[in-house]
Amino acid sequence: MTRMIRNRIESSNTATWNMADMPARRFRAALTLLGLLLPTIGLSADEFPTEMDFAVVSYDSKEVPISDDAVILTFAAEGAAKLSIEGYGDAYFHLVCVGSETFSEGGPNYENWKDGKWTGFSHCVLRDHDKGDELRMKSSTDMQDYYFEFSGGTGRWKNAAGKLAMYIQHPYVKRRVDENVANRVYFVIYMDGKGKISL
Repeated sequence: MTRMIRNRIESSNTATWNMADMPARRFRAALTLLGLLLPTIGLSADEFPTEMDFAVVSYDSKEVPISDDAVILTFAAEGAAKLSIEGYGDAYFHLVCVGSETFSEGGPNYENWKDGKWTGFSHCVLRDHDKGDELRMKSSTDMQDYYFEFSGGTGRWKNAAGKLAMYIQHPYVKRRVDENVANRVYFVIYMDGKGKISL
């Protein structure tokens, strides 16, 4: 027993501690802990101020009446867009979108779009002119407020995220009726807006 106690004392005496080194040890430990915590506390990547110009045309949108003064309009649209990203410059895209909008309280004539209520959504794929990389985007509509939200893609847009507030500057809408039971709606829309994007 005595020998065991002596061994423990000798073992403890061989440990050397440099008290002056303790602050440095604590600092390194704090850095290690911070490195472990950073991925879990929701820190976002750098966001860059961004402006967007966006124009689409749809030749064959279809509508379904849901009341005397409201319709759901489904559409597939195609067009072009330009993103101006601070620090990155301009990027040009060909785009395709599909979605639906519910239009109410403005009468059946879409040319009175400012007097009605719009709610809806769309999903778009933007293919950039330089390399053909794809940027995924979805939109949401609430009254006259339109929002575009980025959700990744391929190549340089793989980690893209962010949100833009968009505004319709020029809508042209025309109703067409042909032999098909469903009415067809032709529209051309130009929008612009701004927000932030992270890459």
